Amino acid sequence: MENYEGVDDQTYALDDIFIDYFPDLKRKSNFIMIISHLEDGLRELCKDLSVEFLVKFQKRNKKGIFYAIFIFLKSSLKLDFDIENDESWKI
Repeated sequence: MENYEGVDDQTYALDDIFIDYFPDLKRKSNFIMIISHLEDGLRELCKDLSVEFLVKFQKRNKKGIFYAIFIFLKSSLKLDFDIENDESWKI
């Protein structure tokens, strides 16, 4: 019988937890952390640009913060997001 911090292998499938579940949990938490940093950086960018160009940035949107950032950059600051026709994005 194996134990890990008071949890025994008979009651809980420790192999399943540490071999199957834990690596997936680490991947998901890393992904969430990366997206959170991206969101925070984009929010700071929009905040700085709103001060620079005297345009109000609406942080609240029913579709989420990334949509609010996209609308702010495209509509308020007139940034062109035509990636499909931009040659620099083509391989």
